[in-house]
Amino acid sequence: MAVIAILADFEQGHVFPTFCIAKKLLTRGYRVCYLGVAEAEDVIRKQGFEFRRIVEDVPLASSMSQLRKLSSDNPLARLALDTFIRGKALDDLMLELKPSVVLMTFHYYVLTILIRYRYNVPVILLNTAVVDAPREELCQAVIDYLIDVPSATDLIDLLLSASVEVKNFAEIAALILKMPELVLYPKVFELPGASRDSLVFHVGHEVDLNRVEEPFDWGQLDASRPLIYCSLGSQLDLKSEVSRRFIRTVIHAAAQRPDWQFVVSLGARLSAKEFEPIPPSVILSHWAPQLQMLSRASVMITHAGIGTVKECILHGVPMLALPLMRDQFACTNRIVHHGLGVRGDIEQIEPEELSSMLSQLISNDSFRERVGVMREEFERAEALNLSIKLIEKVIADRLPVNSI
Repeated sequence: MAVIAILADFEQGHVFPTFCIAKKLLTRGYRVCYLGVAEAEDVIRKQGFEFRRIVEDVPLASSMSQLRKLSSDNPLARLALDTFIRGKALDDLMLELKPSVVLMTFHYYVLTILIRYRYNVPVILLNTAVVDAPREELCQAVIDYLIDVPSATDLIDLLLSASVEVKNFAEIAALILKMPELVLYPKVFELPGASRDSLVFHVGHEVDLNRVEEPFDWGQLDASRPLIYCSLGSQLDLKSEVSRRFIRTVIHAAAQRPDWQFVVSLGARLSAKEFEPIPPSVILSHWAPQLQMLSRASVMITHAGIGTVKECILHGVPMLALPLMRDQFACTNRIVHHGLGVRGDIEQIEPEELSSMLSQLISNDSFRERVGVMREEFERAEALNLSIKLIEKVIADRLPVNSI
């Protein structure tokens, strides 16, 4: 039985998109094993997957709070490379598992290069973001990073020992362009004129609609009132003051519209007590079962993370997009372009404007109709099963491919 390893990030929004692919691979007889930090273990094991921790005495296995301090933008980007270059992080696991391919969920290319050439195993990137820049441009970030880290020269030595001739950091970065990348949403969601790369493949939606979720007391909801579900994702604390202000705005808007009902997900690091008093029409929860919530929702207020946006589309739910950071702005551009919702400014929006936008989304059937059309396109793309076809071709060839 061939083994497929998935090197997992610790953020739910990066891990959830891998579950559908993992289940498909299991049904085809592969052994799928997740590798990652302790913070990712519970959410992965809850889905029934095999999970192995990366050894505890390296920076990657530090606590989430420590990782966040290393870099608010991408914690993994600032980890010491020497633990990987010298094999402390993965040698034992890779020797034991002998994977036929490694799927990597966090989008930092230096680790991809290390794993590809230290262990002589094909690597496929799983892109869980929306990226407008071509990969050639993104490679510049690798060069900038290597210039700053002392262990970069060890990486050159590792590549030379693997018979990979490189003379400078630019040639190291160019190795990324030889690796296939799966974009985990269909091409139809892109903007017109999106850049193309022969090794970048838009696949299906890759949403596990049977994902195991947290329990919720559904008796709290009044089925006679429109349900508005609000979540700013798992990293809203990175913009904590903006997030707090906005949640208070939602609460004030809800107080003015008792004919609606709101469920607001706070994430792990905000407390419901700090938002008191809370009107009866608002439920604040650390985590809400998002798939089940969307099956009941009339509208979602979202940060426009691509994972959440895909789930809204598949449940036919229009969106009020309020991007906070990173690729959420690019994703919001696509929501607006395709008529799937409207955009707001999370830093400036007031209760009256919020209420008006929600009324527009609830009363104007065109938004739900366009979401329905996009849903059909997503389901057609998913039926092609391109992600599994590509993974199996890479395994068969033991080399990245130019076409499938």
